[in-house]
Amino acid sequence: MLTHRHELTSILRNVVHDLRTPLGNIEICAYLLQRKLGAMDEEVREYIEAIQRQVAAADQILQDATNATQGNRTQTAEAVSFSLTNAATAGVT
Repeated sequence: MLTHRHELTSILRNVVHDLRTPLGNIEICAYLLQRKLGAMDEEVREYIEAIQRQVAAADQILQDATNATQGNRTQTAEAVSFSLTNAATAGVT
């Protein structure tokens, strides 16, 4: 049982690491676009901000999943569920 949990924890950490790299790249690109465009069209600004919000929401989900490998599984399952709900409602308005 402990070996199985250790394997799952290891896989989860690898997945989180692998997902954070492209998320970081997306975040940097959105920031650079924002700087490059300067006084941009309102609609373009909203899209860039939506990208930044979604990256932050995805990063929070990954953090909650990482935390699920530590501590109380019930509390962390609730935190992951909360993060997923927030990510779903943080879309483009």
